[in-house]
This record gives sequence, C-alpha cells and structure tokens, in this order.
Amino acid sequence: MPRRDHPHIDRRAAFKARQLQVITRVMMPLVFRSPQLQFATEPTAKPTTATVPTRHGPVRALVYAPTTGQNDKEK
Repeated sequence: MPRRDHPHIDRRAAFKARQLQVITRVMMPLVFRSPQLQFATEPTAKPTTATVPTRHGPVRALVYAPTTGQNDKEK
C-alpha cells in the first residue's frame, strides 16, 4: 500500500489508530478462543423485560432464558 501524507491528518493520531488496528488483530483471536466466552448455539426464547433498580433510577433490561427443551437436556 503506497504511503500518502495528507496535510489535514495528524500523524500522531494516525499512528495511534494504526497501533490499535495491529493490537486488535493480534488480541481478537486470543479473546475468541477463550473457553470462558461462549455463543448461543441453539435458539433462545424471546427475551422478557425486567426493571432493575439502580442508584440512578430504574433501568430496563432484557432477560434471555433457555427454551424449555434446553432445560431438559441439561438435567
């Protein structure tokens, strides 16, 4: 890729952005290989809405639960 210097782009900001790109490319595979990170492999039931009290006031949250068939498989 040819290097092009542009007068409106701050070199330090561009360098930091490039560093972030490189670090992300290296770190993302390590994060996604973690056994602690799991993605849903089966369909989930529709989420229910719950209100969680906080010191700043109530916050709405979506609660995802396994379907009835998934509960039976785990037992």
